[in-house]
Amino acid sequence: MVLLSLGAVLGLALGIGTVFVRDRFDDRVRDRADLERCLDAPVLAAIPRCAVRRVRRRSSATPRFLRRRKVTAISGCASIH
Repeated sequence: MVLLSLGAVLGLALGIGTVFVRDRFDDRVRDRADLERCLDAPVLAAIPRCAVRRVRRRSSATPRFLRRRKVTAISGCASIH
């Protein structure tokens, strides 16, 4: 029982330490505020993200055992028609 609790405490401490180290050394720019902080300058423009929806299409003319799932990406941008 003592070894189980010791292992749980050490595993928890190791997990928290790993998360702290990974977060501390992560130098990716994730949003506008991160970019402004890195450059010490305002952001002049931003490119909006486009949502991508996946649609499955099946043809009823082919037999069931020959059908393959086809996945088509459809852009969800509001500005593109």
